[in-house]
Amino acid sequence: LGTTLLTLSISTLVVGFFTVLVGKYRLAQLVQYVPLPVVGGYLGYVGYFCVAGGTGLGTSTTINTLHSWTQLLSTHSLIKIIPTVGTSLLLVTTLERCSHPLALPSALLAVPVLFHIVLAASGYTLKDAQDNGWVIQPPPADGRMQYFWQLWDMFNIRQHGLSGIYWPALVAQGPKLAGLFLVVCFGSCMDVAAIQQDMPLPLDFNRELTTVGISNMCVGCIGAGYTGSYIFSQTVFTMRAGVYNRLCGVVVAVLEIIVFAVPFSVVEYCPSFFFGALLLWFGSEICRDWLLMSYRKLSLPEYALLWSTFALIMALGLEAGIAAGIIASTLYFAYEYARSQVAALHQIAASSGTAHGYEAARLLDLMAARHVAMSVSGYIFFGSSLALSARVEEVANKLLRDVSDLEAAADSALAQHQAHISSASAGAKQTAPAYALPEVLHDSRHHHSKQPQTQQQLQQQWQQGGEHGDEHPLPPSLAWADAVKAMADASLYVILDCRHVTHVDATGARTFGSLNSSLGARGVRLLFAGLSPKASAMRELLAAHGVRLRAGPEVVVADLGTAAAAAAIHLEQQRQHQQTGGGWCW
Repeated sequence: LGTTLLTLSISTLVVGFFTVLVGKYRLAQLVQYVPLPVVGGYLGYVGYFCVAGGTGLGTSTTINTLHSWTQLLSTHSLIKIIPTVGTSLLLVTTLERCSHPLALPSALLAVPVLFHIVLAASGYTLKDAQDNGWVIQPPPADGRMQYFWQLWDMFNIRQHGLSGIYWPALVAQGPKLAGLFLVVCFGSCMDVAAIQQDMPLPLDFNRELTTVGISNMCVGCIGAGYTGSYIFSQTVFTMRAGVYNRLCGVVVAVLEIIVFAVPFSVVEYCPSFFFGALLLWFGSEICRDWLLMSYRKLSLPEYALLWSTFALIMALGLEAGIAAGIIASTLYFAYEYARSQVAALHQIAASSGTAHGYEAARLLDLMAARHVAMSVSGYIFFGSSLALSARVEEVANKLLRDVSDLEAAADSALAQHQAHISSASAGAKQTAPAYALPEVLHDSRHHHSKQPQTQQQLQQQWQQGGEHGDEHPLPPSLAWADAVKAMADASLYVILDCRHVTHVDATGARTFGSLNSSLGARGVRLLFAGLSPKASAMRELLAAHGVRLRAGPEVVVADLGTAAAAAAIHLEQQRQHQQTGGGWCW
C-alpha cells in the first residue's frame, strides 16, 4: 500500500510540473482549435457520466453500460430512485424560482436534516439505514482512521523507512506518466473550455492550466490527494446561481479542509440519494444544455457532429472518441472548404456614400478618426477564427492609441488658445495665432470641409468673428479640437464588412461573440456590414452567441457606407445626450 500511495503522489507532482510548463510556454491555446461540436460531445458525455453515477449512487447500483440501466426495474431500486429524483427536482426548482443567494445552501442543508427526522420518526436507527443501503457503510473498525494525520501512516515510511517501498514497481510506472499527463492536461483544457461557454469574456487558457498544474504539485507534495482539475460543473452552477464573488471559493476551500480534519466521516451521516441527486442534477443540466438545446448554437451538420462525437466517446472511450470527433469535424471542414475559400481579413477605407449637409459632413469627417473598417471574406471556421480575432484585437488596440494621441493634441491646442486669451490686451485687435491642427484632422477634412484653407483666410474669418460681438471666437482649427474633446467619451467603432463571407461555423460565431464582449468592455463597438438578409443561418448563429443583431451599436446594416453613417448617427446621438441629458434613440 505504501508503494502505491507514494507512486500516486509522485505521479501527481510530476504531472503538475509538466502541466505548469505547458501553461508557461502558452501551449494550452492549441485546445481552442478543437471544434465546438467536439467540445459539446465531450460535455454531453460528462453529463451522461454524472447522470449514470448519480443514479447508481442513489439506488446502490453500478451503472457502467447501457444494459446495466435495467437494474433500475427492481423494486428496491425503484423505491430509492424516488427520493433521488425528488431531491434533484427540489434543487432545480430552488435555483430557478429563488434568487436569494442563501436559498440553495438552505435547501442542501435541509435534505439530510429532513432525512434524519423521518428516520427517527419511523423508528429506524442510522445502523439500519446503513444496512439497507440508504447511507454509506463505514469502513471496518481495524481499518478506520479517527484522525486525519493517520493518513500518512499508510505510506509505511515511518515504520519501515524507505525500505518499505518497493522501488522497482514505482520506477516501472514511469512510461505511464506520459499518458496520465496527456489525459490531465487535455481534460483540464476541456474543462476550461466548458467554463468558457458560460463566460461572457474570454478566459486565458494558459493561466488556468498553470493554476491546475500548481494545485496538482501542491497536492502531490502533501501526499493527501491525487491528480485532478476544475470541477467545471460547480463553477458553472455557481455562476448560474448569481454568485461571482471570489469569497465563494474561499468558503468552499475552508469547509472542505474542515470536513477533512474532523475526527469522523461526514458522508456516513448523509443519505446516499443526497449525493446521487447532486450528480443527477449536474448531469441532467449539462445534457440538456449540450445534447438538446445546443441546436440553437450550431448548424444542422455541426449538431450531427456533436451527437456523433458523443456516440463515439461512449463506444470507443474518451481519448479515442474525441480524436474520432476531431477527424470527423476536419472531414466536414474539408468538404465545406472545397465549396468555398478560407477566411481572409484586411483593413479598408470606409466612408458614407450618401450626400450630407455641412454639419453632417463635419461629423463624418470627425468620425474618420474614431472608426476603422475591415473586410472579411471566405469561410470562417474553427481553424481561422482565432487568428481573425487576434487581428481585429490588434487593429482595435491601434485605434485606441491613435484616438488617445488625437485627444492629447486637442488638449494642447485648446490650452494654447486659453493662454492666448489670457495674455491678450483688452479691446485690442488680435492676429489669429497659428495652432497646430492634428494631422489626422487635416487628412480627414478633404472635400467635405467648407472652411477656408489658407492662413490669411483663417485670420480674416477669426477677426470677423470678433467684429460680430464674439470676444474670443475659436479659430476653425480649434473648433475641430474642441469637437474632438466633446467627443472624448463617445464610442469607437470597428466595422466588419462581411459581404464576401461565405459561411460562419459555430466556433467562428463564438469567437465573434467573445470579441464583441472583449471590445465592448474597452469602449469599442462592433458593427457588421454587408450581411445579406438571405444569410439567415449566419445571423442566427451570431445572435445565439451574444452578438445582438439590432439597430444600435452592434447593428447589421446593408453596406459599408451605411455602417459608417450609422456609426456617425450614434455618435451624434451620444453628443446630444451629453448636451441635453436626453436618452439615446437607437
